[in-house]
Amino acid sequence: MTVGKNSTVAQQFGRANARSRPSVSEQHDESGWHSNEFYSLVRRYLSSNKGSFNLPKLPSEISENVNNGSQEIHATNLEIGHDKSVPKDKKQAVSKETQEEMTYGFLNKLHKMPYLNRASNFIASSEQSENRIETILVHGTFNATAAEVGWTSPSGKYADIVRKNFGGNVTALQWSGKNHRRARIDAARTLAQKINQNTQAGIITNVIAHSHGGNVAFEAVKLMQGKLEQLVTLGTPIRGDHLPSAEELKEKVEHYLHISGGKDTIAPKGGLDFVTPGKKDFFQKMGVNKADIRTELANTQLHITDATHSELHSKAVLELIEPYKTTDVTKL
Repeated sequence: MTVGKNSTVAQQFGRANARSRPSVSEQHDESGWHSNEFYSLVRRYLSSNKGSFNLPKLPSEISENVNNGSQEIHATNLEIGHDKSVPKDKKQAVSKETQEEMTYGFLNKLHKMPYLNRASNFIASSEQSENRIETILVHGTFNATAAEVGWTSPSGKYADIVRKNFGGNVTALQWSGKNHRRARIDAARTLAQKINQNTQAGIITNVIAHSHGGNVAFEAVKLMQGKLEQLVTLGTPIRGDHLPSAEELKEKVEHYLHISGGKDTIAPKGGLDFVTPGKKDFFQKMGVNKADIRTELANTQLHITDATHSELHSKAVLELIEPYKTTDVTKL
């Protein structure tokens, strides 16, 4: 029984994303999160036999915790509408030019992890909206081709979901995808400059970033003078060397949403960078840090208990992400 975008789970998450926190009574009201008929019947049965049974947390139930001011929501892939049985989209071939600029580092070659030997750049959709909103999608490590043929491509199905939810334009930041601090900071300069330009032009800017793309976004927050309406990090390894301060986030980001996965085995390993010993600027590039999968700095956290690293940028996850504020851009 699939729970889709218009389900109570999606509605409640959207409500939380807008900082409207349901009361305790609402959380346990069958007209709210537990409106699924089957689960409601189970709850009634167990409630009527509570002398013999302890009322368990149901699979469809999303628990909410307040942790140092950060709202945390738990869900499953099924609850958000992600069907694991559906085959992944086949990867398209990138352009010949991009293929020629894809290279392998010494430590990456054994695992066939390519990076792009090109300066960070933005890829925009061929069709541009006049609405003064721009949502920037940022790929992670070893995934620079995503901006052309993957999930961050402005002409792809994933971008269509973001465009439908946020309005305005969807743009992809394409960076090298190299697995070290210097590469992320270099990409962050490009992203920060774009955010500054948008802020000066009165364009509302959102950033949705996966994996180490989130650390690119974190570094951009440190560097920028502009503002973000919403920052969303998906499966980002939370590292102390990249993380901005709580004060910087509060000052420059209107709302920060972090989404993590209970079966994400990649993010916890994201504290170690790949840099060949003896290379120039080795110590500036190399980072050895503890990587967490959650952060108390987020205004809202969604933890998908059975989601893998790549599933954190699934279509179902992107369907859940909505604007923090609804703005009438015609008046801007």
